[in-house]
Amino acid sequence: MRPVASLTVAAMLIPAVLSSQQSAMATLSGRVIDQTDSGAVAHATINVLGTDLFGYTDGWGYFRIRGIRPGDREIVIKAIGYAKLIESQRFANGEQLKRDFTMMRLPHTLTQMVIL
Repeated sequence: MRPVASLTVAAMLIPAVLSSQQSAMATLSGRVIDQTDSGAVAHATINVLGTDLFGYTDGWGYFRIRGIRPGDREIVIKAIGYAKLIESQRFANGEQLKRDFTMMRLPHTLTQMVIL
């Protein structure tokens, strides 16, 4: 095979390889809800630990994170006024996982003020 023909074949294969790698990535979507009243937890942050992948919940508590590599992952969820939640999750090649997470409210306490 001539060098020019080899480069042409290689250039045609690269998009197919990249496409198959992307299709092997998993997606996590779902909802973050309050343990007390099952209401939406808006503006929560959902991180896939050890990666730069993250998402935020919308006003109804829904989120979606794409591009998760297959395997065991730790999902970290944080929201103001709630205890941080860390959950383990296994992702398969190309999986479209839907999962809801329930967060526990933190008690509200005010510090004592002394007025002189």
